[in-house]
Amino acid sequence: MIDYDARVQSLALLHVTKAQVLGLSFKNSAMMHVAIGMSVGVRISNLKITAPAESPNTDGIHVERSRHVIISDCQISTAEGIHVSDSTIVRTDNGVRIKTWQGATGFARDISFRNISLTEVRNPIIIDQFYCPRGGCKNETSAVQVSDVKFIGVKGTSANDMAIRLECSQSSGCHDVVMEDVDIRNAVPGEQAQAFCFNAHGKKAKVVKPDVPCLSY
Repeated sequence: MIDYDARVQSLALLHVTKAQVLGLSFKNSAMMHVAIGMSVGVRISNLKITAPAESPNTDGIHVERSRHVIISDCQISTAEGIHVSDSTIVRTDNGVRIKTWQGATGFARDISFRNISLTEVRNPIIIDQFYCPRGGCKNETSAVQVSDVKFIGVKGTSANDMAIRLECSQSSGCHDVVMEDVDIRNAVPGEQAQAFCFNAHGKKAKVVKPDVPCLSY
């Protein structure tokens, strides 16, 4: 959830309709660099965002409860970063990521990540429906329904052995997940990248490395 105290974000777009943010640079935000919430028709392009890797919760671009948001041609080097298309992610904690809280409701669907370049990212591709930032969270049966998620042309290197993690809720699972032309290698020469999935369903096409066993050709 977005902290609505504007002092902790470099830029917050809340309850906005039809906005464009183009060609700006952000550095070392207290928390999220760009936060978009309860908005419709937002275009983000050509941003440069930087923060140290040890700085927690400094999302590059955080999108919540919004529709028709387009993010493209951005360079984000922060503790966390999420891109939609034609973007570069360098030495971040997370690359292309979907996370939901246990016990939450609603939908996360019609999401795509295309033409993403990764360099030494700790969690290159991740769906996490068991998000618990401080540990000790109660196990809940309800969950956000995740579906129609595409990872296309995502390539680069992983700073961890586990390059792809699809951890979906036991009750709802993730459906219609597509991976196509995905090639993520271990950043350590000679070490193999790995993939893990739980209750994720969908298909893969062309090359998918490392192999994701829960998806079928």
